[in-house]
Amino acid sequence: QNGGLIMAEQTIAEKIQFELQFMGMMGMCGRVEAADKAYVKAQELTAELIELEKLHANLERVGS
Repeated sequence: QNGGLIMAEQTIAEKIQFELQFMGMMGMCGRVEAADKAYVKAQELTAELIELEKLHANLERVGS
């Protein structure tokens, strides 16, 4: 449990933002491996967001 906290579902963009912020913090602390993992996760989330936006654009085009 989150210590009683209820966390709202994050958007993909918010998850990307977190990973990039975490990457920067880890980089400043000299934790290169953790920074690299956050960078890879941000890239994966970005690819997911791009695919969802393409799907949404295609659905809008079909619906017009």
